[in-house]
Amino acid sequence: MKKYLLIATLLAAFIGLGGCEPGPYKPDRTEACLICQKFVEKALKAPASADHPGCLEADVKHGVEGIWRVETYVDAENAFGATLRTRYVCDVKVTRADKWALVDLQVR
Repeated sequence: MKKYLLIATLLAAFIGLGGCEPGPYKPDRTEACLICQKFVEKALKAPASADHPGCLEADVKHGVEGIWRVETYVDAENAFGATLRTRYVCDVKVTRADKWALVDLQVR
């Protein structure tokens, strides 16, 4: 009897999970922020020295045409080894699935 109950339970769970397909990819503000941090680091003289604030401190907005705008800063060493705070505005968008493209990067 226990065997049949176990089989029935597993079968019900399997059938119930059959309709659970992953939904469409939906990027969020944290992911946009982290992607921008990577693009900024590529532009730095000393990317290993980069110290970003948390993404909760960044101003992140989802705008028209699926473009995410991230306004924040990074503390990093310049070519002379001095640590400077650099503000930036980064625009990114999802091109397909989970692939991101840099639309614009303004360093201030």
